[in-house]
Amino acid sequence: PVGKGAPGSWGGHCVPLVAFGPSTLCSVTWGKLLRMSHSFFLDYCDEAYAVISNDWIEANGASPGGIHLAALEADLQAL
Repeated sequence: PVGKGAPGSWGGHCVPLVAFGPSTLCSVTWGKLLRMSHSFFLDYCDEAYAVISNDWIEANGASPGGIHLAALEADLQAL
C-alpha cells in the first residue's frame, strides 16, 4: 500500500461491502457507492466483520440463501 494507505499514514475507515462480482467489490464510502478491485481490497483491508442478524434467519434455522446458523456458529467456534 502507498500514499494515504501506507503504513503510518492518516489511516482508514470502516466501509460496508454491499455487492460483489468476479472482478470488483462495491462499498459505501463517503456517501456514495464505490467499486474496488479484489486486489485493492487485499492490499488495503486489514480487518473484516460479517453481520449476522436473527431477522434473516427463517423458522428452519437458515438464511434465505440457505446458510444454516447452527452450522455457521459451529464452524466459527472451530476457528
